[in-house]
Amino acid sequence: MWLCRLQSKVVINVFPSCINYESKLGAIMYSLEEAKRFSEHLLSIFSWRCLFLSAAAVVATFFCMLMKWTADYPMALIGTAVIFPIVFSINSAYIRREEALRHYARIKANLRSLYLVLGSWSGSSDDSHKVSLAQRIANPLFFIRNVITEPIDDLRENEPDVYHAFHDIAKIIDVRADHKKVTGAERSICKTYLNGVMGEFEELKHIFQYRTPRALQAFSDVFITVLPILYAPVFAAIALSIDNYYLAFFVPALFAFVLSSLDNIQADLEDPFDGIGVDDIVISAEVFLTSLQAQPNSAA
Repeated sequence: MWLCRLQSKVVINVFPSCINYESKLGAIMYSLEEAKRFSEHLLSIFSWRCLFLSAAAVVATFFCMLMKWTADYPMALIGTAVIFPIVFSINSAYIRREEALRHYARIKANLRSLYLVLGSWSGSSDDSHKVSLAQRIANPLFFIRNVITEPIDDLRENEPDVYHAFHDIAKIIDVRADHKKVTGAERSICKTYLNGVMGEFEELKHIFQYRTPRALQAFSDVFITVLPILYAPVFAAIALSIDNYYLAFFVPALFAFVLSSLDNIQADLEDPFDGIGVDDIVISAEVFLTSLQAQPNSAA
């Protein structure tokens, strides 16, 4: 041990420049990766709608300046008609996403508990037997992913696969309980785990089915489209009063961009399973299956 420490000290003393170079290179690579991730997150809130609304607001402001149309609308209308509904929708979508994460975690925890208990009942250390059990225990997660990531019109077609997987696990519990002659309490524990998975799936399915109230979303969409143009006389009045045409075009473009970007954020959070937004939930069924197969149980 002391020889290894001496060798490491010698390497550090003899080649400090190499180590310093590698650390700097690693820091640069990390910074580039963070910059790339930040740019991807920033670009995720852009859309053609942002550009269209910004251009429409600029054109409407320019037209009002030419026609000398000015006005002084109350800015509170923006908060009432747009900001409050969007912020409410974003908060609601975020809460739903956090609830979905909790349900996903509980599904995995209950399935893993079932694997450990049923594996301890098998009395076999055969690897093929272990792999087969892990696959059958993880099957519900694969089918649940199909239900919540595919279009909602396919829900009724994909849903029976989940219940068939639940039925298969229930049969495994009964067959192994009868074979090992376990107590009723032990059998009940497994059924409780299975019931927990089924309950969490129903919660997850309802999050997938029912989203932000459609009327509220339609209300926000209408005013996000109308307000940048409706407020063109206000922007024209500001520009004419300070005689700054650059500001006259920048303010309405920024106004439209902010409103449409908030709407894009809300749309990305609306469905946490569609794989479009940067904050979506990824159901890693393959990773879960691999972790089960690599996990020792009492019989192995």
